[in-house]
Amino acid sequence: FVPLLPVAPFVFKFEGYRRGIDFDPHYTTVGAVGFAFGLMSQPSIGLSVEYLPVQYPLDGETPRDYANRIQTLVAKASSLPVVSQTYADKKALEDVISDGHLTYPALYEIQRVSLDRKNVK
Repeated sequence: FVPLLPVAPFVFKFEGYRRGIDFDPHYTTVGAVGFAFGLMSQPSIGLSVEYLPVQYPLDGETPRDYANRIQTLVAKASSLPVVSQTYADKKALEDVISDGHLTYPALYEIQRVSLDRKNVK
């Protein structure tokens, strides 16, 4: 986003995916072997791609504002909330899970309650 060039955003949607029930195909907190095993263990995983309109920087828009606008656009198209977590937060969460201090069902429940409190559907 720094060069302030047009971007062509797109969204991957995993059709029929049930969070906390099915294997998570988003490759978020599992290693490569676990990810490959999980994918092969699912009877099917539907995937669709939605191409969003090309976006151009607005006059006077900073790279950060441009990135935030595109993030909001992609989140809206994905029916997901925008969150303020960073990659470092993700890595810290992976460490907590791999150390056995938190299970995936507990994590999903924590996130569900958090989103409910923010009134995010």
